[in-house]
Amino acid sequence: GTCSANPTCPNGQNLTLSLRAKNAALETGDSAAAFRTCDAGAPDASDDAPTGWIGLSSASLIVTLNGTDSESGVLNILYCRDSTNSCTPDSLGANPQEVSIACSGGLACQEYLRYRAKDDVGNLGPIRSALLQIDRSLPVTGNNAPGGWQASDVTVTLSPTDTGSGVASSESCQDLSGTCTPDTAGTSVLVAGEADSAKISYLRYRSIDAVVTTTQGLSFTVQSEAVIGAGAGEPFLAPMIVRITS
Repeated sequence: GTCSANPTCPNGQNLTLSLRAKNAALETGDSAAAFRTCDAGAPDASDDAPTGWIGLSSASLIVTLNGTDSESGVLNILYCRDSTNSCTPDSLGANPQEVSIACSGGLACQEYLRYRAKDDVGNLGPIRSALLQIDRSLPVTGNNAPGGWQASDVTVTLSPTDTGSGVASSESCQDLSGTCTPDTAGTSVLVAGEADSAKISYLRYRSIDAVVTTTQGLSFTVQSEAVIGAGAGEPFLAPMIVRITS
């Protein structure tokens, strides 16, 4: 025959069950002991997701989920992904579990990874979540430079935009050949002429977005510096023609 027992004990306590059987003639057999450790505690899980916006040169970010349990051990990791941080983790994974988060080139992506651990006796841990922010888009910088010859100094306003992490800064420079490297911060630029002469001045500029670099593992490659906009990192060339007359 069979019997069942449901003793209660604190998490981690050692439990000894003494067992013996009787037959139909009420003869008692030898006793036996079963030794168990109570697992009444929930497991937990963590992730190695980077914090803040990151810029990837590869198409995907690999996040590793890792569960811990001090008694029976972690059996599975359950996880899900959505954009509202409300999904119920139901995808069954191992422990540890790698999850690939993809973002196409030229785009900025945000999503939540939600997960929890399940231990070997069925206890479920709390749901944890990580916000994943990948910025593979380049910032775009406009300008209000007037066309043609101008009779006085001109103030040009740069208008940078970025669909992902946002614009961190803009830089510009001026020269007569269109070859300088933008190194002066700001979005308002005075282009000055020279009295009694005609001068062609080139205004070059670029914007830098706010991605955060990271050195997480070797499973993906992260750009070593912020993404530079306008033509894959090259400053956009905007010829400014300023003519001052006496």
